Amino acid sequence: MPAESYIYEDGDEEAELEFLRESLEQMDNLTDKTTQLLKVFDIRLKNLGRIIAPIYKSTQKLTRLYDNIEATMGTLDDILLFFNVAKDEAATIHAGPDESELLPYLDSINRLKDASDALRQLDLESAAQSRKEIHELLRIGLGNLSQLFNQWLKQHSGGIDPAAYVNASEIPTFPTDTLKLLSMLATYLNLVNDEVSYDLRLTKTYATIRTRHLQKSLAQFSEMCSMYVRGNSLEPLPNQHGYDVASRNSLAEI
Repeated sequence: MPAESYIYEDGDEEAELEFLRESLEQMDNLTDKTTQLLKVFDIRLKNLGRIIAPIYKSTQKLTRLYDNIEATMGTLDDILLFFNVAKDEAATIHAGPDESELLPYLDSINRLKDASDALRQLDLESAAQSRKEIHELLRIGLGNLSQLFNQWLKQHSGGIDPAAYVNASEIPTFPTDTLKLLSMLATYLNLVNDEVSYDLRLTKTYATIRTRHLQKSLAQFSEMCSMYVRGNSLEPLPNQHGYDVASRNSLAEI
């Protein structure tokens, strides 16, 4: 191979090496600049984090504050409803309970009771008038329920004429459904009322009315027996199953 060819190849290799060297130097420079930029960016991120951290904490505080304000406003709305409950329930309480549908009246008393308990716990001077009005409505409402108790009891405690029944099994007893209603009403009155115990009061009422019922029934039976004796009737005395109609008519003519 000629000498000129070797010289030419050596020159190409030197040019390529020079090009590679310059390229490596440029890459090193780019790498250094990139590294510096990343360091600067990292420093700025750290600075930004220090700036944002207090803002983030403040945002959390603001969020909690907002939630507290929302909860407080909801509580205030409930309290305002307690202030107005006497006005809202007055008509229902004064109208008295409906025997056929007692639940709405009990619901009205429950709302008054809840408002009374809440306002008593708050102990606000501004709530004094509302508490007074609620207390008065509760007194009226519970009084109406107590009267209803008496009314239901008296409906089945008017006395019984033994002569009106042929067999003893026909003599009416106190209805089970009414007895359950009386029990439910007595339990409710004791649970709702904090000032007066209705246990003794209702027990006394029940005993008094049922005693009168028994006395009246026995008085009618006693009168029937007295009329029979005074009439010197030859009819047989009433057996244990009742008093027959013929004997009753004969006594009525005396």
